[in-house]
Amino acid sequence: MTVDGCFTPEQRALQDAVDRWVQREYGFLARERRRRDLPDGDPATWRQLAELGLLALPFPQALGGLGGGPVETMLAARSLGRALLLEPWLSTVVLAGSVLRAAGGEAASHWLPRIAEGTARASLACEEASSHGRLNHVGCRAAAESSGWRLDGRKLLVLQARGADAVIVSARTAGDVDAESGVSLFLLDPRSPGLQWRHYDTHDGLSASDLTLVGMLLPRHALIGPVDAGLPLLREAVDRTIGALAAEAWGLMELLLETTVEHLKTRQQFGKPLASFQVLQHAAVDMLIATEQVRSMACYASSAADWDDAAARGLAMSAVKVMVGRCARQAAQLAVQLHGAIGLTDECVVSHAFRRLMAIELQFGDVQHHLARHAAQAH
Repeated sequence: MTVDGCFTPEQRALQDAVDRWVQREYGFLARERRRRDLPDGDPATWRQLAELGLLALPFPQALGGLGGGPVETMLAARSLGRALLLEPWLSTVVLAGSVLRAAGGEAASHWLPRIAEGTARASLACEEASSHGRLNHVGCRAAAESSGWRLDGRKLLVLQARGADAVIVSARTAGDVDAESGVSLFLLDPRSPGLQWRHYDTHDGLSASDLTLVGMLLPRHALIGPVDAGLPLLREAVDRTIGALAAEAWGLMELLLETTVEHLKTRQQFGKPLASFQVLQHAAVDMLIATEQVRSMACYASSAADWDDAAARGLAMSAVKVMVGRCARQAAQLAVQLHGAIGLTDECVVSHAFRRLMAIELQFGDVQHHLARHAAQAH
């Protein structure tokens, strides 16, 4: 962004290009056909995202990327949020891609160009049954052996792992389950023998998986990043993803606001359009205010994503998560209320945007988790 806070011409061109693609190729009816018929994502759509440069957007040019920063990621996430994108752009490019970029080395050199050109997908397994958003809470264990590593443990809610070509797993190589040090990151082939997967659809129309590792043997080069020091890389990637989720929520709330205002203008009650009733006008204004607050927090997150001070960045992202969670819930509930019963049906885009916003509120810690995290760090 420029000094006055306006987007550069290049950034506006990116947003316009993605918006035009969404309008042309990813309307709600087309999205619903994909959701029913292609549970692992549409290969043709993935190729189109690669042609638009969205799969290469945040990666260094030396690794086949476009060298975009958090602002470019924010603008892309906002536009893709309006589309209710089903393909694993967030889990592959933003989340797993951020881990690979931060880890560097052979893993980044091998996988990032493939992700950028659209020939590979990746996912991150960092959640456990009792972690509740705490990235340092890692019970999955990795023990060094003569030939490499042996992993044992269970990971939950691995985002869009079905169809992934690589999965990054956080495992404890030293210390107690909640220790800040002693977490390492490993890259594995999700189709390796011995992995136990349970795939399922999530209520927002996407998918997740649970992964069980029992004596999983990995070669030495499966370790990515420094041993015992993977947690900072993990936190940086999740902070960047929280920023992208804020931008996605911004796009979804814009969609809800536009859809709701159009409904109020066209729906008749007592011989008058619903928009003529002052109490409903006030509710629409509340939705607008909430949307503007989330837009502001998405811009703040795009600024904070590049901070070198990890503690300050974490505080900022917790503040973003709290405000986005509260505002998104308010706007989504108002949209459903103003649409009446049809706002809860599968045939109405409002119900799908509502469910996705509720999922965003819970991902990587809910409002209460981030309030507690902010309070603990601030003192």
